[in-house]
Amino acid sequence: MIALTTPTGNIGSKVLSALLSHPDVQRATTPAVRLLVRNPARLPAAVHNAAVAGIAEIITGNIHNGDDLARTFAGAQTALWCQPDCPEAPDYLAAYEALATTGRDALRAAAVPHVVINARARRRAGG
Repeated sequence: MIALTTPTGNIGSKVLSALLSHPDVQRATTPAVRLLVRNPARLPAAVHNAAVAGIAEIITGNIHNGDDLARTFAGAQTALWCQPDCPEAPDYLAAYEALATTGRDALRAAAVPHVVINARARRRAGG
């Protein structure tokens, strides 16, 4: 199983689309893709159809919540960790580091053997 964070983001949505169109995923008899998303209504209809067909699992939760990450990464063989920016945080770098630490800890606890990381910290204007 492949676990995906930020499936409605710029990168996550493209990876998700590619995964759902892959023949191995389409032939799966158990969920091949697990998604962590705050608002499932933002997912395209194809993702909901994949969930109904049993090839995708949707976890409603928050990337900042360690328990939600644990549910997402449990049993995954591969994970895509797309770390979003934290531009609204009063202490931007501390918030970014806290999120990275939460993700790292959840991935380690789940013993995910293959992890792809996409993270970029941008300095916010005036900060």
